[in-house]
Amino acid sequence: MTGKETTKFRLRPNASNGLWLCTLIPLSYMANTWKHKSYVQFQGKVSTIVAFGLFLQTLVVLSQLRTNKPIGSSRKLLSSLPAAFTSFLIWICLNQAAVFSIVCGTSALLLYGSLYVHMLKVLPQSFTFGEASVVGQGFVLFLLNVGLRLSGHSTYSAKHDIDDVTLILQIGLVGVTFIVAATHFINIFRKDLWFYVLVAIVSLTVSVFPIKGYPAVVVLFSFLFADSQRIITLCAALVLLVITVITVIWFLITKRQSNTRTRKLFHILIVATFLPGIIYQCQLLFMTTAVMLALFVVLETARIINLKFVGDALNESVALFVDEKDAGLVALTPIYLLVGCSLPLWLHPCPWCPIRPGAIDVLPLLSGVLSVGVGDTVASVVGSKYGRHWWLNGDKSIEGTVASILAQGLVLIGLVYLQFLHVTTFQISVSAAAVIVNSLVEAHTNQVDNLVLPLVTFIGLSLS
Repeated sequence: MTGKETTKFRLRPNASNGLWLCTLIPLSYMANTWKHKSYVQFQGKVSTIVAFGLFLQTLVVLSQLRTNKPIGSSRKLLSSLPAAFTSFLIWICLNQAAVFSIVCGTSALLLYGSLYVHMLKVLPQSFTFGEASVVGQGFVLFLLNVGLRLSGHSTYSAKHDIDDVTLILQIGLVGVTFIVAATHFINIFRKDLWFYVLVAIVSLTVSVFPIKGYPAVVVLFSFLFADSQRIITLCAALVLLVITVITVIWFLITKRQSNTRTRKLFHILIVATFLPGIIYQCQLLFMTTAVMLALFVVLETARIINLKFVGDALNESVALFVDEKDAGLVALTPIYLLVGCSLPLWLHPCPWCPIRPGAIDVLPLLSGVLSVGVGDTVASVVGSKYGRHWWLNGDKSIEGTVASILAQGLVLIGLVYLQFLHVTTFQISVSAAAVIVNSLVEAHTNQVDNLVLPLVTFIGLSLS
């Protein structure tokens, strides 16, 4: 997209528009629904239809941004078509009441259209068109699932103890959304005292929210300390978190500026956290990633408003580790790293449900760990040190791409050898194709790797 529409917004520099990214979330939901149709719950089916509608809405919004002409009746009609079509699909495909279908389809798509344009305006140089679509789609689908759960339209049956915890996490993230919105729209909450008061009120409200007659904080602690393996896994994760904090403090004290290779240390720590978490404690990992996302967003909000006591330290930490893709106000790279590795857990309809006795569907859950934690890391390190041959019209080396493919393949082979993965010949072929595709995408795209590669890999591995 070039010309008039690019003058309306200041997009992330040195990147193409990335319009193809608007297909990734919808395709992920479609792959999920196709593969796991036996236990995709009602909200998953609604989300799949709405995700397709969000893709259509993205195309409509971008087509309208191409012109400076005032919005006439024909353009208004065009902008309403995706919402009408989405509502129709919910009504026909899921046999729902017309009012419910219209509310779901219309509210989700109208919110997305407004949010999409607003993000591009208030966060200049932070997104490409495609990256903004992924963030906006993911956020709207999250709110849709929360709305379905709280309105009683979800089909959770409390078969797993994580179901109650999921509700707490959803409420907590809605609280974080409220903090961000209040800080953005109401000036008083950008003042130190009032921000602390706001965070305290939201935290207290979420903590005492009643879940089956118990405060949410009691339910969370009961879940965390339910068995010894969960406690051991949690302790190991805390050790890795301490190592991460010590690393950041060391860089601050020594005034060292990180480079591409040193930033990949955080990718290695992510792999060390996520890999055993997926294999041994998928439910715990699901919970802790959502908590860490909430913490990251609150800390980034505090950094932006330069909150007293923590703002300066946060600014210094971010200044050490930002790269060329953090050109805007918000430091999105660390958030994208967490989200990218967590997306397979969040998108999967039931990541802890066994596909056969004693075996969960591990392969697609590894999408973020493989593509970002292993593939992107190895490609960066090998390419920067040994790269001699470069892809046409790019700054990535062929040596780095080959190393990425081999490293991901070796990890999968190791997991099969250790019997953490049980795959068929067809699954091996699909996995190899997914690894090759994500490595080629990493070599040729100028979109944010941490956000794009896990989704590309997840789609491929879900088809297995």
